[in-house]
Amino acid sequence: MEERSGIPPESDFRRLKQLLILGGSNSVYRPHSVSHTTSKIDVSFLRRLIVGGRGKDVVGIIKQYSLEGRAAKQDGILRALAVCSTSIDLVTKREANKIIPDVCRIFDYLIKFIKFSQEDAGGRKWGRARRKAIANLYNNYPGGPMKLAYHVTKYRKRRNMSHKDVIRLAHVKPFNQEMQYILGYIVHSSNGVDLNIHHRSPELETVQTYIQGVEEARRRRARNDEARLIHLIGRHQLCHEHVKKEFLNKPDVWHALLQHTPIHAVIHNLNTLASNRVFERHNGEENLVSQKLNDVGLLNKVRVHPFEILTAYFQHKSGERNARGNIFTPSETILCALEEAFYKSLKPQNDIFEARGVRMVFGIDMTISPSDYVVSAKITSRQAVTGILLELVRYVYFCHVLPFGSSDIRSYLPISPDDRLENVENSLFIHDVESSDLTKPLDYAIRKQLDVNVFVLFTSKIYDEQGHYRLKEAMDRYKSQPWAGREPKVVVVDVMGKQSPVSSFEDDFLPIEGADSQVVNVIKEFAVGWD
Repeated sequence: MEERSGIPPESDFRRLKQLLILGGSNSVYRPHSVSHTTSKIDVSFLRRLIVGGRGKDVVGIIKQYSLEGRAAKQDGILRALAVCSTSIDLVTKREANKIIPDVCRIFDYLIKFIKFSQEDAGGRKWGRARRKAIANLYNNYPGGPMKLAYHVTKYRKRRNMSHKDVIRLAHVKPFNQEMQYILGYIVHSSNGVDLNIHHRSPELETVQTYIQGVEEARRRRARNDEARLIHLIGRHQLCHEHVKKEFLNKPDVWHALLQHTPIHAVIHNLNTLASNRVFERHNGEENLVSQKLNDVGLLNKVRVHPFEILTAYFQHKSGERNARGNIFTPSETILCALEEAFYKSLKPQNDIFEARGVRMVFGIDMTISPSDYVVSAKITSRQAVTGILLELVRYVYFCHVLPFGSSDIRSYLPISPDDRLENVENSLFIHDVESSDLTKPLDYAIRKQLDVNVFVLFTSKIYDEQGHYRLKEAMDRYKSQPWAGREPKVVVVDVMGKQSPVSSFEDDFLPIEGADSQVVNVIKEFAVGWD
C-alpha cells in the first residue's frame, strides 16, 4: 500500500506529528479555533500507515506525545486515537484501546474521544475492548474513588454528554462498593443512591458524606442559606462549580472557596474576586492569592503557563471584568504578584535548542497597534508579542530582535531574559509606522550574513498572495547565500488571528493565526522538525 501510494512513510509520520501537535491536519496553528467536528480533517496519511503495518508505531507516538504534554490542542491526539480504535486492523485497534485510560485522563478528553470515535465508526456499535477500557478508566481512576467523586460532581456534563451517557454506552460495572455507590449516584443522581450496602468501608463512608455534602450545597438557594453553604464549602472543600451562580457574587462565599481553590481557578477568577470586592472585605485574601502566585514549586507542579499569568496580569490591570463589564479598582498587591509570577514561571534555556545550535531572528512589525486585541486572549497584540518574546529568548542561545517597518533595519534590539515587561514593550514599539514589509528581517540577515535556523515574524496585518509570494522570494534569496547553514524556516505569527489566507511553503513555513499559551511550544516543536 505504501509503495502504490508513492508517499514514503516518513512523510506520513511527519504529518502525524503535525496533527498531534497542531490539532489539525493542515500546516496552520489557530489558537482560537475550537473544532468539535473533525470530518473535514484529512487523515488519509494515518490510514495509510495503519494499512502499511505501522499502526502499533502510530499508537506508540500518540501515547508518547500525550503523556509528554507536547500537543498544543488535544483534538489532534484524540482524533488520531479515535481513528486507530475504530480501525479494521485488529492489532492497531487493540493497542489503541489499551491507551484510552492514559490519553483520556479527564472527562472533557473522554467526551471528545467518544464523539470522534462515533464519527469514524459510522454507526457501528462499541466493541468489547473499548467498553472495557472506559470501564477500567472509571474503576481504576487516578487518585481513587474520592478523586472520581470530586470530578463527577464538578464536571457533570460536557458537549451534551454526561457521565450517565458514558456509563450506559460502556456498560460500566463497579469493581467495589465505593464504585457501586458512585455509579448509582451518576445514574440516579441524588435519588436512589442508598444501595443497601450493609458492611460499609471507611472509604465508602467518606465518599457518601462528600457527595451528600455536594448535593446539599446545590440545594442552597435562599439568602439565609449563605451561612450553611459556607460551612459546607469549608467542611468538604468544595469548588465554585459546586455552588449556585447566585452565590458567586458573595464576598464571604468566595472567602470560603479561596482556601482550597486550585491556582488555575484563582488566576481565571481574579477579576470576579475584585469586582465582587472580596479583596476589600477580606484583607487577608490578597496575601493568600499572592502567596499562591509566588510559590514557584506550585506553579511548576500544576504547569501554570507564563502566557496564562500574562493574560491575567493585563486583564486585571485594565480594571474591567470581561463577563459583565463591571468596573473595579485593580489590586496593586495582586498586580505585583502576577508580574513576579510571570518572571518566575519562565523556563531556563532549552537543552535541545542549545545542543542543536538553534539560532533565531525575531521580527516585530511596528505597525501593530496598541488598540488591536488578540481574539482568544482579550489582551492587546503588543502585550501578547512582548510576553511571547520574553519567553522565547530564554530558549535560544543566539537571537536577534528586529523591530521593522517599511525601511531597512539598521540594527537589532538587545533584549535580555531579565528585562521587564513594560521596558520591552516600550523598546519594541518606540516608533509608530504606517506601513511595513515582512521581508525586511530576512534582508537584514542577508546583509549581516547571519546564519539563522528560524525566522519568527510577528505581525497584525493580513497579507495577500502577492505579499506571501514576496516573502517566499526573500526566503529563496536567503537560502541561496553560500554562508547559509541548514534549511532555514519561517514562522509568521498573526497575533490578532484574523484568519488570513496564508498558504504554506511546504515544510519550511508555519503560519500561526492568533496567540495563546501554546504558541511558544508550537514554535519550538516546528524549529526542531516535529521530532
